Amino acid sequence: MDAALLKRLREAPAVAAKCGTFNDEPAIDFDERKSDEQSAFPAAIITLIDPGKRYDQDGPSGKRQARWRFECMALTPDGAAELAEAIEGELETEATVATVRFQQGFLAFGRSFPPETVGELRIYRRLIDMDITATY
Repeated sequence: MDAALLKRLREAPAVAAKCGTFNDEPAIDFDERKSDEQSAFPAAIITLIDPGKRYDQDGPSGKRQARWRFECMALTPDGAAELAEAIEGELETEATVATVRFQQGFLAFGRSFPPETVGELRIYRRLIDMDITATY
């Protein structure tokens, strides 16, 4: 599910249009931001909050109801908000990526943060948590 989620977001036109790039890909990655270059903003970091693995009498059910965190960062407050909204909009729809079938995601939490300075960059952040159910 993890690789399919990353692939889905990087290939979604509405998300890619709001993202900076790193190594010719939308700047969306697991666990860390890959670059401080201005061209790599806006960017998003994906973190698994709750794996949501489900079980039945036979063991793992092949269904996950996971909670994912998307930390969106940009050089403007609007850039961070627009990337978060694009990710939210993409994940609120059903989709199939390879063998993973995503159901509609639900926003569980959202928050903006005051700007912070990293090196010479002033970075704005918007954080969203989404509950995403997938079968594989």
